[in-house]
Order: sequence, then structure tokens, then C-alpha cells
Amino acid sequence: MSSAANRAVGPEVVVRLSYRLYDAEGALVEAPGPEEAIEFIYGVGQAPPGIESAVEGLRLGQSRRVQLPPEQAFGERDESAVVVVEASELPDGASLGDEFEADRDDGEVVFLRVVELEEGIARLDANHPLAGQTVTLELEVLGTRVASAAELREAELDLATNGSAEQPHVLASRLLRRDRSTPGSA
Repeated sequence: MSSAANRAVGPEVVVRLSYRLYDAEGALVEAPGPEEAIEFIYGVGQAPPGIESAVEGLRLGQSRRVQLPPEQAFGERDESAVVVVEASELPDGASLGDEFEADRDDGEVVFLRVVELEEGIARLDANHPLAGQTVTLELEVLGTRVASAAELREAELDLATNGSAEQPHVLASRLLRRDRSTPGSA
């Protein structure tokens, strides 16, 4: 195997990772297979700092287990993100644990999970189910390669346009809003 194909994770290296996500009690929440691996360029703001520091220096096949506090994972719980509505406003057949998309007044889409249903009232929670928890991630390097000049330019442009991944959400585009009934489900 060439050294380029087994480059250590570091600046300007594209890293491909598999992961297993555990909640605060140690229960497996998500474990997508290698076909759903996450990929990012190290050091350009595409992944949260906690993830980058966890995989820095690792090579193909190596893994690391890391605990992330709420502020580095899914954020603290926000009690103002819990709303109460009449149960009749929900779609027919809605039940505890169901998730729905809704548009906020500012046009942003928010996901609401039914956390309570009784006496004609529904309590809906927009917090991520793991908000407020210290989570554990097992990360395994499935591949590394040097980022191309075009990829670096694109990442730089994206960073200038959208900001960095310094928000408190672990690879949110992949880990948020999946069916939580079965670990690893998409």
C-alpha cells in the first residue's frame, strides 16, 4: 500500500470514517454501515473540532473512542423548543415518538417529535433526542487521501459562505433526524 493511500489524518487530508454513536447510558443509537461513511477534509471547518481532534494522526483501519459533552455534540436542551398544541392539529394516527417537519415563521424547517399525548393535548419537542447528553462516538478510519486543489478551493468557498462546523452538532447532516427505532437505520 502506498503512503498516499495510508496518509495519517491531518491538514488537507480527506478522511472517510465509519462511526457508532452511543447515548449517555451507553445504548447504541446509530451504527450506519461503511456504505454510509462520512467524509470531510480535515482542518477546513467541515467537521466539528471534537471529531477532528479525535481522528487526528489516525491511519487507515485505526479507530478511536471519544466522549463528547453536550456543547460539542447535540447541544444543551432548550426548554423553549417544547411546544404544546391541540392533538387535533397533528396528522391522523399520530402517536408518541412520531416526528414531523414544520416551517418556522422565518421559513426554516424544524423537526418536532411527539413526546406527550393526553387529553387532546400534544407536547412537541424540537430538541434533538440526544440534546443535553454526553455521547460516545467510536470512529474508524476507512480511508485517507490528499485533498485536491479543487476540493480545497470548494471547502474554502463554503467556509467563507456558510461558516465553519464550530456549531455544537456532531456531523449534524448525517446524525440528525433518522428513525431512531433501529440502530443503523437510515
